[in-house]
Amino acid sequence: MKMTIFRVLLILSALISFPIILSGNSMTQPVVVSEISTEIDGSTKRSALLRKIDLFEGMRFDSLESLAEYMDSAVQDLVNMRVFEEVDYSIEKKDAQSESWEYKVSLHIKDSITFYPIPYPKYNSNTGGRLGLHLYYYNMFGTLIDGDLSGNIDIIKDEESGRITIPGWHITPLIEGIPIGNMDIDLKYSHKFITDSPRGDLVLPSEVILENTIIKKDSYHNDSVSAGTEISISDDFYYRMAPEIGFNYAVTGFKADQATGELVPYEATPGENPDLDIMYFNWNHSLGYDSVDWIGNFRNGFAAELKNTLTLSTDFLREAPLHFSSSIEGEVKYFWRINKHFDLSALAGAMISFNRRMEDLGSKIRGVRDEQLFGDKALFFSLDLSISAIDWDGIGELLIIPYFNLGYVRNDMIRDYEMNFAEKDSFVYGTGLDVVLYIDKLNALTLRGTVGIDLGQYNWDSGDKWEIDIDTSLSY
Repeated sequence: MKMTIFRVLLILSALISFPIILSGNSMTQPVVVSEISTEIDGSTKRSALLRKIDLFEGMRFDSLESLAEYMDSAVQDLVNMRVFEEVDYSIEKKDAQSESWEYKVSLHIKDSITFYPIPYPKYNSNTGGRLGLHLYYYNMFGTLIDGDLSGNIDIIKDEESGRITIPGWHITPLIEGIPIGNMDIDLKYSHKFITDSPRGDLVLPSEVILENTIIKKDSYHNDSVSAGTEISISDDFYYRMAPEIGFNYAVTGFKADQATGELVPYEATPGENPDLDIMYFNWNHSLGYDSVDWIGNFRNGFAAELKNTLTLSTDFLREAPLHFSSSIEGEVKYFWRINKHFDLSALAGAMISFNRRMEDLGSKIRGVRDEQLFGDKALFFSLDLSISAIDWDGIGELLIIPYFNLGYVRNDMIRDYEMNFAEKDSFVYGTGLDVVLYIDKLNALTLRGTVGIDLGQYNWDSGDKWEIDIDTSLSY
């Protein structure tokens, strides 16, 4: 009798345990993507889409859960590209009646508008007015290759003569994401006419101080070509490299007379200019981590990057024709999407240069004129609060972004002609407001206006205390 009861209990236990064991095995059973369906509302090509997310028929996963996690990450990567209006997916068993572990993945995407020419009158208090044209063509011909043809002319009023001058212009075609083998290649060509005009407070022999005056002005042409790619190391980790070759030519220059402050011509050939070489080769590369995702028009996540540039330049007119220099830059960014109305972000960076001075470091500090900071070591910090001010459903969203940023620059490479004004240590800080407009149908486009104030220098009625900028990209 006891044996009979034992057998009954054993059979009941087996019957109860069997579906639980079976269920556990089903969760970890390897699955196969046997079919991929794509519903594309737009011009994006199926082959380009599947290549971008690295999904193909016959792909195996350890479990159904692993497949779902992979597709969640792939969809977020597509959202981060900012070229789609809608992205969604579903997973279903190929044959619901069979015991097969073959699954069908269905993708649905809707392209946003990705071709738009933007003629713009842009203003920046560093460079003056700018007439420019940006011809954007993201997702070119549905290939997920991005194209950008930009060109502009800077227009500014000369402080001494009062005449309208053109201190710079450029034209730059750029193509990003050309598929070659397992890599995506970026190609860029640039032709520029550049005028560098570093400023400072010049003390004359009469002890008169000329505040924020131009102490040197070099104008020259520059041509450069670069090719770059990004190699994925693991999830969110990457290595980027972009070799570049360039040429400087047709140089003219002026220096401030130490007695009068007036600009006088000088031999501005690259041979006489310590900051300019006839030809240069840059090896730009970086190691980084990026887990930042777009959630609507806010970002959330962390990113860090360590950049290094190795430069070999030559000037045949010098006694030592070869010149080697290097720079290292580290940068971390953090974005916290608090809720649908607020996003807090911070950026911190450090830079150091060897054998060559870094110019226009004021561009790292909103509110500070670009050319006012130069040196060989620098630290920067910025804190922003993005506020969704107006959200037009189906039209766009307006963000207001108050910010505070500060920086420290060390200059151990002071030129002889700068001895009367250049400082070894500069500490600057500024505050201001960004206004950013996003348009729903143009996900890849950003319209930004900025007003910044230099809190540490100049009187409130001085034009140098204010920095104004209108642009089509975010500050960072």
